[in-house]
Amino acid sequence: MEKKYEKIICYKCKKDTGITEEVIVKGNINEDVKCPHCGTMVISTQVDHC
Repeated sequence: MEKKYEKIICYKCKKDTGITEEVIVKGNINEDVKCPHCGTMVISTQVDHC
């Protein structure tokens, strides 16, 4: 059975970014992902540790 991944919705403009959480789970992120509608960064490749 194939897992269904949720769509990633921009937290600022609330529109569909066109990607799913599958890219996060599989680790296929090579660069920051920005919303195609408003330009807000929705996924960062940088991880800040306190």
